[in-house]
Amino acid sequence: MTTLRLAPVLGIGLALAAHAGGPLPPVGLLNVGVFENGDEWFFDVNLEGSNAVASATLTPPGKPAFALTCVVLGPSATGCEYDDPPDGLPGFDSLASLVSVYPAGQWLLTVNGTLTASITFAPVEPNSEVQVTSPANGSVAGGTPTISYTHGCSNCGFLYFELDGDAQGVELEAMVGGTPPPSPGSISYDEWVSLAGPKPALLPDGEYTLLSATATGGLAIVTLSDASTFQYAAATSLETVTSFTVPEPAESALAVLAVLFGLARRRGRAAPS
Repeated sequence: MTTLRLAPVLGIGLALAAHAGGPLPPVGLLNVGVFENGDEWFFDVNLEGSNAVASATLTPPGKPAFALTCVVLGPSATGCEYDDPPDGLPGFDSLASLVSVYPAGQWLLTVNGTLTASITFAPVEPNSEVQVTSPANGSVAGGTPTISYTHGCSNCGFLYFELDGDAQGVELEAMVGGTPPPSPGSISYDEWVSLAGPKPALLPDGEYTLLSATATGGLAIVTLSDASTFQYAAATSLETVTSFTVPEPAESALAVLAVLFGLARRRGRAAPS
């Protein structure tokens, strides 16, 4: 099994590395994602670039352009995004409904009103979801759980997993590649990559949400009209969500029990005469 470890800034990092020693490219990474979750479909665009990016739009064939919302992320970075529907609102009832608004074909990316590039948008629905077999949904797991899964997706290019413990400040991800990816398969705790600071040696006790997805799509290098290049990632995915709980380590529970037992024994002793 090949497990691909991708941090969210991998795309822009590789693009910047390729241009080391020269001016930073305006765009490092453009990600266009279509995903199904809970029988609803969502459309999501993210662009990461240098501080030279002030605006960005996408124009689908036969449709008006729509603008991404851009914010400064740091002294040399800008992030732009677009979500339909916005967070918290119901999604499209089918992939066909989504594609009627965002049609497949050649799209035009425009940055700062003058830089342009053509990208291909061609969503293909995965033909199966991921089934997580361990930890079972609602079960109790240890502090370094191994995720076991199966799937029947014959047209997928990769699987994506994200493990979130919001109360614990834990956010981990892993990707498994293959055409199709192996099934059954597993991801050991060592294979997870942290998106929120250092990965803990053991998951803190609490409840965790596991997002698992089958996905089609891939990565391409696209050239802007100024001859600079960026990475374009396009994916269509089917998501499933499960949860599990990590209890306090057994050693801690035993230590507490020993203390309580000792106190009870001492309380029960008769005072010396």
